[in-house]
Parts: sequence; structure tokens; C-alpha cells
Amino acid sequence: MNLTARVNELPYVPQGVSDLGIFTERGVSTTSVEIEKKGTTLSLIPTSPRGSAPSQRVVDKRDIRVLNVPRIAREAVVHAHQVQNVRAFGTDDMLETVMGVLMDEVANANLEVDMTLENLRLGAVTGVIRDADGSTIYDLFSEFGVSQLGERDFELDDAETDVRQKCAELLRLMGRELKMGAALQNIQAAALCSDGFFDGLIGHASVKAAWERW
Repeated sequence: MNLTARVNELPYVPQGVSDLGIFTERGVSTTSVEIEKKGTTLSLIPTSPRGSAPSQRVVDKRDIRVLNVPRIAREAVVHAHQVQNVRAFGTDDMLETVMGVLMDEVANANLEVDMTLENLRLGAVTGVIRDADGSTIYDLFSEFGVSQLGERDFELDDAETDVRQKCAELLRLMGRELKMGAALQNIQAAALCSDGFFDGLIGHASVKAAWERW
């Protein structure tokens, strides 16, 4: 019997967060990293009588945080029985080689690394970075001393909901948190959402009407 086709079934590796382009990578030679932050306080300058002492600027505070770099490692072993008397994948008359099996293992490990990085980046976006078993590696809210904003109900199950207004309110909230003010209208916002939310959003009456006008 001749081999007429071969199929290498590779699993899908999510890349949605990585494709956003909001992460940059830089290697370090230490097992921990320091993140230093210096805030700049902006406030209105009050009027004062001429000849009097002017108001003083508040000195900006600096703080530094030390984060341990977690280790991510994967090991693969090639045994003799994986090579000896084993036909090479996709061939009729060639035997498997140690290097061939090794390259397959490296390729599979690289896919697992990509999936692991995607999981870590998703945790960075949501604020809680989790390990493969679901345990918390870093809670960024507690590490940086910030509070997570409360949930916002878009009320998509109500046909009378003004979805555009809900989006505008959320953008304004983001602007206040980022202290951007009117500059927020010059940027675009992206949202990562579940299938249920997305289906409810595009299926809402006001969104359908807006799409028809578009």
C-alpha cells in the first residue's frame, strides 16, 4: 500500500491578545525586575496678589516595586523506541531519525510556549495573572495599589437600552481614570468580550438600526 497523503493536525493556539500589539518584550539577566513609577501632579494655579509668595508645587512622589520573574520551562525526552524501526512521518521508505523526532518535540514545545504567553498576557489585561493550574501568580491590582472598577451592565436584554450612550459612558469613565479628559475622543478603544456579550451587542435593536443606517 502506498502512502498517498499525510495530515499533521496542529491544535489552534490563541493569539488574540498578542495580536493587539500592546505588549513589547525585552529580556533580562536577573531573576527579578524593578518597576519604578514617578507621578506628575497637575493642578490649577490660583491667583495671588503681586509681591506675595507664589503657591508651591507639590513634590512628585516616586515608588519602586520588585517583581520576581517566574520560570517557565518545558522538557522533552527522546527514547530509542521512538526512532528504532519507526517509519518517518509522511514517507514510504524512510526511517525516523533522532533529529527528526527532536525537531518535532521542539516545534510542539514552541506552540505550548506561545499558548502560555497568551495566557500570561490575557492575565495582564484582566489584572490577575494566573498559572496553568489557575493559581494566581500576580494580582496587579494589589501590586500597584489600584482598585478594579466595578462592573457595568449594558442591559442588552432590554430593547430600549441606548447602547451608544452605554459605550460613551464607558469611554468617559476610562478617560477619567486615565486623566485624559477631552483627549480621549482622539483614540480608539478595544474590548475583549465573551461570545454571549458579543451576540447580545450585535443583536440589539439599536445596534441593528445603526448598522442599517451605516
